[in-house]
Amino acid sequence: MIRRRSRLGLALAAVSLAAVMSVGLAGPAHAAVSVERAEVSGDRLRIEGSAIANRAITVDGVQMATSDGSGEFKIDRSGYTRPADCTVDVNDGSATATTVGLSGCTVTAAALSSVTLSPSTVQGGASGSATVTLTAAAPSGGAVVSLTSSNTAAATVPSSLTVPAGATSATTASVATSSVTSTTTAVISATYNGITRTATLTVTAPAPPPTTAALDTVSLSPASVQGGSASSTTVTLTAPAPAGGAVVSFSSSNTAVATVPATMTVPEGVNSRVVVNFVSTSPVSATTTSVISATYNGVTRTATLTVTPPPPPQPGGALASITLSPSTVQTGTTSTSATLTFTAQTPTGGATVSLASSNTAIATVPATVTVPAFSSTGAFPVTISPSAVGTATISATYNGVTRSAVLTVTSQSLLRITTNSPLPNARVGANYAGFIEACCGQGSGPIRWSLVNGTVPDGLRFAGNDLKLSQTTAVTGVATRVQTTTFTVRARDGAGNTATKTFTLTVDPASPLVITNGTDQLRDGNVGVAYQASLFPGGGTPPYSWSRIAGTLPPGLSVQASPGRVLGTPTTAGTYTFTVRVNDSGGQTASQQFTIRILP
Repeated sequence: MIRRRSRLGLALAAVSLAAVMSVGLAGPAHAAVSVERAEVSGDRLRIEGSAIANRAITVDGVQMATSDGSGEFKIDRSGYTRPADCTVDVNDGSATATTVGLSGCTVTAAALSSVTLSPSTVQGGASGSATVTLTAAAPSGGAVVSLTSSNTAAATVPSSLTVPAGATSATTASVATSSVTSTTTAVISATYNGITRTATLTVTAPAPPPTTAALDTVSLSPASVQGGSASSTTVTLTAPAPAGGAVVSFSSSNTAVATVPATMTVPEGVNSRVVVNFVSTSPVSATTTSVISATYNGVTRTATLTVTPPPPPQPGGALASITLSPSTVQTGTTSTSATLTFTAQTPTGGATVSLASSNTAIATVPATVTVPAFSSTGAFPVTISPSAVGTATISATYNGVTRSAVLTVTSQSLLRITTNSPLPNARVGANYAGFIEACCGQGSGPIRWSLVNGTVPDGLRFAGNDLKLSQTTAVTGVATRVQTTTFTVRARDGAGNTATKTFTLTVDPASPLVITNGTDQLRDGNVGVAYQASLFPGGGTPPYSWSRIAGTLPPGLSVQASPGRVLGTPTTAGTYTFTVRVNDSGGQTASQQFTIRILP
């Protein structure tokens, strides 16, 4: 029987490994479920039938009912998404499920869903990849999708791409581009079964040669601080810093009041840098100044720092700090939060704190915020321009004390995959779930996952988006052989940012096969009364086969090969001792002696 990929969040059921293991221990090798009715109407699923008494009944791996004492069960559930092939697997924990077709369901054929490019913008001469995705699994023999380019002078693609039978997507790395003198585009078209989908590839010209950078400005934030506090310094160049960075020299005209490091390096490829708390100050008894000078390539720029004495003592606490959470955001983020901390509780009537932003094109704040009386913290919102890139120093002033924090808005993607490689080892024959998580996605909606290279071990599957979680996917299933594989996954957030990571997953040999009844005394029986006692395997590799190898069974009883049971109707009272053996599919065996007492 060809097993279909689990639906309705199979990976969520895999998380409940204890429940899955308890069903697996019964280990039957044939289907025990009989289905009398299976139908779907709209999003409503109805299934009726019989199974082993008091068993959890699953549909495609998801528990939906429990059989009663006579084995009967009924399933009536709304919100159901019908499978593409209109069949389901119904199981009561037996090793083999019962596959039934759903009446009221029509099998859908695969159609072309989309074509995507990675990357969608390349410099002429570079190459990329194209991925085609179907609405359902490709038919036998695969799905041959035709590819064309509207501008072959700029970009070329293979004439076709085949989605393998049973798969829903395929990728070609053969999207080639030619050098161009100005930015141009090519529309990549994919056609299958009369349906065409397109994606636009942007081909760019080489960047112009860099210009020589010179020192443009130096600024301080804040430009006035209380002695003992620090000030942040921003250096701006007229062009991006050259290879190795731009080393800017610094000096202070009044080192008794303000000191600076000898140099600051602007990193290669950028034209500005902010260093928090770059200027240190000493306590003063009267207001004084120091001129901070920056020099690069013979050009000097200056900024004046004013250092003030502490304010007269005030009732209540003083302003201790301001923090931003988060302090670094990606372009498109529209707000962050600021928290104020005081050295003690605010006075009666509260504390009115003045607020300012050094760069209102990046971020804006209210003019003031009032922290309620007898509070040690306060908060206010920071509004960020959706298209902003750069930094802004957010300052708060109370009773002459100013505290500040730097907000950074970057155009670089903050999306990343945080799970470390390798994933935890799997074991042959055992249920496995290895979770993979991403962080810091932008835009709305959950992270979307795809397997872009390599394969997971045999018997396991990459869950992709089936978990229905906001930032998590997993590798799940039951490994069938010892091996180590390497595969690469991609995460895509709601803003279109992507992150990839390569993982290694090793499958260890199956654990030793044992009999896990926990006692050598099976339950008592009575002459003339139907008897059944289960034999439980542990470890090894399913399916299992049981047999008696020594001793004597009570007359009328026998050992069932699969699932392992002693059953029948005893005919003679007495105490009987016998030995059973279990074999697994991996060649392991285990045996144990049991005793049954048959009462008159």
